[in-house]
Amino acid sequence: MLHSGLVHGLAFWFDVAFIGSIMTVWLSTSPTEPLTHWYQVRCLLQSPLFTKAGDTLSGTVLLIANKRQSYDISIVAQVDQTGSKSSNLLDLKNPFFRYTGSTPSPPPGSHYSSPSENMWNTSGGYSMNTGMAMGGMPTAYDLSSVIAGSSGISHSNLIPLGEQQAVACSPASLRPEPQDLRHGTSSNTTISILS
Repeated sequence: MLHSGLVHGLAFWFDVAFIGSIMTVWLSTSPTEPLTHWYQVRCLLQSPLFTKAGDTLSGTVLLIANKRQSYDISIVAQVDQTGSKSSNLLDLKNPFFRYTGSTPSPPPGSHYSSPSENMWNTSGGYSMNTGMAMGGMPTAYDLSSVIAGSSGISHSNLIPLGEQQAVACSPASLRPEPQDLRHGTSSNTTISILS
């Protein structure tokens, strides 16, 4: 952990390469990319974990196929230095977990004037801190502001789906690996810590 604070859960997104005969087109649900009809997913822990700067987290994330043509997501996170542990079992189809951010940006080439000039010329001026979170990342992509935001939904209203036995996966299996997409689609998954 880079900073002391509470870890509320994990965020997931994926990149897919559509490999064609002439070019490869990438689709990403990353927080730095325009929104698609696919979503980033945020999986909250049953209770937040307190961490200090320098602490490390370990745990497991399991996607368990269910009869609703979706997945139940089992997450377990532990602060290695203290042994504090939290978990949750979540239904991927629950729209509460979808992070839709703000209105998508127009596609490239759709501007008829300079977006930068428009930004600087807006009335009231522009502050370099406006819309920016820690580390210079736009707040629209700062998932902690979504969790702690004014949506009126508290993660305490999550009800675990029940206990299921699952096989733990090694940390190496959580690392994204390049996929051969010539025979169907596949994805790399990225995991971020929500704090």
